[in-house]
Amino acid sequence: MSDGASCMYGFFRFGLWLLAAVALGACRTPEPPPETPVSRAPFLLTLDEVARWTPDSALAEPRNVSSVPLAERFVDARSQLDPRLPAKARVLVAPDGIDGLANHLDEQATFNLYTFTHWSSIDVLNWFGGTADLNVSIPARPWVEAAHRNGVKVLGTVFFAPKAWGGDIAKPAEFLRRDEHGAFPYARKLVEIAEYYRFDGWLVNQETDLGGADSPLALGEAFLAFMAYLVEQRPEGMEIHWYDSMLPNGRVKWQNELNDKNGRFLQDGPLRTADAMFLNYWWPDDMLETSLATATSLGRSPFDVYLGADLWPGRVAQSIRRVPDWLDALGDGNGGPAMSIALFANNYNFTYRGGDGQPAVSTFADDAEDVYAFYRSGDRLFGGEDGNPAIRDPAGSWPGTGSRIPARSVLTALPFTTSFSTGHGKMKAREGVATPGEWHDISAQDILPSWQFAVIGAPDTQVTFDFDRAYEKGNALRIDAAPRSGAASVPLFKTSMEADAAEVELVYALSPDYHGAYLWLETDAGGLQEIPLEPTDGAWVRKVDVAETAAGGKIIRIGIGLERGELPAATLHLGELSIRRSDAA
Repeated sequence: MSDGASCMYGFFRFGLWLLAAVALGACRTPEPPPETPVSRAPFLLTLDEVARWTPDSALAEPRNVSSVPLAERFVDARSQLDPRLPAKARVLVAPDGIDGLANHLDEQATFNLYTFTHWSSIDVLNWFGGTADLNVSIPARPWVEAAHRNGVKVLGTVFFAPKAWGGDIAKPAEFLRRDEHGAFPYARKLVEIAEYYRFDGWLVNQETDLGGADSPLALGEAFLAFMAYLVEQRPEGMEIHWYDSMLPNGRVKWQNELNDKNGRFLQDGPLRTADAMFLNYWWPDDMLETSLATATSLGRSPFDVYLGADLWPGRVAQSIRRVPDWLDALGDGNGGPAMSIALFANNYNFTYRGGDGQPAVSTFADDAEDVYAFYRSGDRLFGGEDGNPAIRDPAGSWPGTGSRIPARSVLTALPFTTSFSTGHGKMKAREGVATPGEWHDISAQDILPSWQFAVIGAPDTQVTFDFDRAYEKGNALRIDAAPRSGAASVPLFKTSMEADAAEVELVYALSPDYHGAYLWLETDAGGLQEIPLEPTDGAWVRKVDVAETAAGGKIIRIGIGLERGELPAATLHLGELSIRRSDAA
């Protein structure tokens, strides 16, 4: 990463917090998480360990093998909040130093660990990490399973550090070693490791300048050959990404655009050297045109190019606090971006402790009671200034990536059941009976609402995850209606499910004397079925009904409605939603 672009790469895992802060100057290193993650194998490997790695060696960990296949996704204009949005652009998130936050295999006894819920708004999770000595960062199984359940790919990272951070030319030189047949053993190992653990590919982030080598140009060309070989070796569906850093001459010089200097690391004549390129962050608007033109000249889609967006609040390249209009520069003229987007340090809402005259986004990492600030900031990143992706934000304010790229969904078949679990909690509930005790296990996360949280109509309607009440696991979904409010619609799930005569079951709790709430199902034929929700005096009740779709018809959206009228303030909790074939009940 360019100077000042990454704050950590795992420095804190080795107790070098103060040294890292001094060495990186403007970067502000996060405090250690409440529970220290594993900082070695199986999650972080030296090159020597990669060379010795086999599935039956002590370096491999069977418990880190994902058991959840990558779900198939769809985008359907009929169920989008804005049907005009094109769906070609992809979104990658790269939580900075996630290997120092989430290297856990087992459930943790702490609520306020890092988590993520906006899977429908992204396409790729990059496990962004590594150090000068630990060059290969392998994703943790619970995160791979949560991502795959939502159709999101997960990439590990190969990282060679800048010399200022301990980078050594000998490391990339060793990485490029060929065997007696001219093949690249490390490329084969990378494919073998990804296939064994069942994640989806690699980002190669080569930031060690090779200028001190005997022949930087030869090493640069060798890296091109390595990348072409890696792409050739990877199985179908596995993705190989290149970070915009080193040039073919072996020198590190971030281009911030795709151009004739770095383009060979995407496409080298007839050779595909990467499936995508993650561009550095210092791009003025005119660089976007260069990137588009270069992608076209290389015969590649512009959506193979990810415009890097550095979200860290203390930096100004694309900080959503200081430069809220950068997303507009990516427009293709049709409402969507002209290229894909890589959101770097989207975990700023967890790790940023304040500075440069800006307060912390949340203190959730230190204070579990600040959980709602943590979630609000995530909603704002994808939903815009007000956190509501159904509303276009005023000019000059942050619009949210959801205003440019439609939500994706995996909900295409029955049965579908969700208890709205975010994968952590301050207690655990079973059928409404809660047992106190903090926990965190992102692999226990359910499929969550496609839009977090869209409200159409009455703007004073509030939607949140509620960690003080749950029917199952650690939270419920809470909807608060203001008194005497206008009508509101809360779209929750984007679906494409054949549901003729399917049974719909909702466990909910509703304030007394409130007779204006209903569950709605929208069909592909344009129908809208409303299932009234009677007051429950706040207790959990179970509502069962039958979906009214035509034979072969599909449910394309599911949501909650609140009627207009002289109604009191009310709170509606959703504990569990299930749709299944009636003969499977």
